[in-house]
Amino acid sequence: MAKSYVNHYKNNEDPYARQERAKQKAKGNPNKNVHQKKKNSNYQGAVMAKMLADKLDKKEKVDLPLWLKITIGVMLVAVLTVLTLRLAVYKDSLPLSYLSSLLLGATCAVLFYTRRFFHKKKDSRLYGVITIVLAVMAVIYIFSGAMGLLHLAGLF
Repeated sequence: MAKSYVNHYKNNEDPYARQERAKQKAKGNPNKNVHQKKKNSNYQGAVMAKMLADKLDKKEKVDLPLWLKITIGVMLVAVLTVLTLRLAVYKDSLPLSYLSSLLLGATCAVLFYTRRFFHKKKDSRLYGVITIVLAVMAVIYIFSGAMGLLHLAGLF
């Protein structure tokens, strides 16, 4: 018995169009990928592997409002300025010491606000612990800085 050979070039069919049709047909066939259905197989296919890689590469991005970005920038500049002055120029200055404490407390409060209301991933225990520590430090530093400044002003 002779093998039947069909020459596709003699037909009016384009071989590339036939190849594209075969690809489309294979995409629509759900039983083509049998590797994924085997027990204990880690084969996931190219599409699933790409989705998993995109999910891992996708970092959590939080869009902060402009006013909060400006506030964080101003707080950073103010804290760095006051701490530099306090540690380098005026080493024994009580007003600068209380002001730096007040600014550190305000910075902790801004960071607490940012983490509490603008952060999306809130499922770990460490996240909760850090948020609580920020809140407690904000209250302590703001209270001690404000009380020190009020005491220096003669109001307490």
